[in-house]
Amino acid sequence: MKKYKRYLVLFTALAIFLSWSSQALHVSAAAKVTKIVQSYIEDSENNRQRSVLKGYTKAGKLVWTYKTGWAVQTELETISPYFKNNNIIYVVVESKVIALNNNTGKVLWKTKSVAGASVHYAFDKKGVLYIGGYYGPDVVAIDKKGKVLWQVADASNGKAYWPYKINLLSDKIEIVYDSDSEYEGRAYVDYKGKILEYKEVIRKN
Repeated sequence: MKKYKRYLVLFTALAIFLSWSSQALHVSAAAKVTKIVQSYIEDSENNRQRSVLKGYTKAGKLVWTYKTGWAVQTELETISPYFKNNNIIYVVVESKVIALNNNTGKVLWKTKSVAGASVHYAFDKKGVLYIGGYYGPDVVAIDKKGKVLWQVADASNGKAYWPYKINLLSDKIEIVYDSDSEYEGRAYVDYKGKILEYKEVIRKN
């Protein structure tokens, strides 16, 4: 009899657990965010702006809202458009990288000022973010947990300015610089942050 009661308790506990798991999965699926909408709020009197990000389900239900802090407006973007990799939403506010959970809008981590303005970026297969911008380091490597792995302030060694693109090659990182001439700069850095070379090439039209 005692053995029967023990099996009955185990069966009941298992049934409750399976029921709870099914409900949890249903709620999770229902709350999955499939659309991010970003807008900006202007405060022209104080020459500043902030951004509002909202996450919606496929059915159009608002799940979360995130507001950035105020940022001073300049001729360059001081609050970037959001970008996404896997289940993480990224936005850069006054050169600080902020990572949000896609389904909850919860802040996962923030960096100190590292990215500059009008940012350019790329992700590798491990989710490492390589990012840079005007008035900031040419390239900074940040893992998906927010740890800054390394950064290179000036990959061209003073020979070029205005980096605007990062290309991840098989064995190195290419940083492309804008120019007023027919040439544009290309700096190369390895995946540990060591500067390899700089050269100029004819601009592609």
